Amino acid sequence: MTRTNTISAKYCNSDMTKVKGSYMRTFACSDKNTYVVKFYNEQMGKRILPNEYICGLLARHLELPCYDLRLVHVADELLESENLAFYNGGTHLGIGYDESASELNRFRINKVTNFEDVAKIFVFDQWVYNLDRGMEYSNWLISNGLISIIDHGDALGCRKWTLQNLLERLDLSVSYNNKQFVYSTLYDFIKMHIDPNLHMINLIEEIKGIPSTVIEDMINSIPGFWIETEGKERMLDYLIHRQKNLNELMFVEENKLFAVG
Repeated sequence: MTRTNTISAKYCNSDMTKVKGSYMRTFACSDKNTYVVKFYNEQMGKRILPNEYICGLLARHLELPCYDLRLVHVADELLESENLAFYNGGTHLGIGYDESASELNRFRINKVTNFEDVAKIFVFDQWVYNLDRGMEYSNWLISNGLISIIDHGDALGCRKWTLQNLLERLDLSVSYNNKQFVYSTLYDFIKMHIDPNLHMINLIEEIKGIPSTVIEDMINSIPGFWIETEGKERMLDYLIHRQKNLNELMFVEENKLFAVG
């Protein structure tokens, strides 16, 4: 999947889902499903939607546990009728809503059953340089023992990255240290069931095998008003560079968590 479909928001159902935030609400949409709709908001971080979009497509391509993406058109008239006129109408990003999912926490870790997926997520977050997921449980959901990942807004190092930032962060590695306590706790748990490093190495090879044209098609499908052309070009260069150097990024000396050289 190198792009996603566009649907229309029908009504806001955040009162039923209890999902609210400074730049998101849930909406029932024209495909009869509910999505967490994240609105483009430069003050919150103008790279949030591009980051979410490209990471979501890459994760689905790799068959990692995550939720479907849709481009969601939200009409100004709908926002006004729902008393949400502080958002702007237009096309925003919808992420599938799972009413059965709960936020991961330290008491739920021993209920996780998709051990291989967890090992692969470590690698995926290194590739896209997500500095956020290892420091808090809120970016992991669990449903019937299966973990899924959400919230890629801080991928590529920052929700407000600049073209210069990407150049400076080409070879920076997510450091799986004590601050990344969620990664550490999950790693200790899953290694009682599988060899995490074996699955991490396999995913590294799978990521390296993704043709650059596939990544380029995904990036080019990001709505143009979310990101400028040069931003798309730099994003592509960034991901391809890290794709080629993923072994070195993943298993740098300071990543003592993983006993692979």
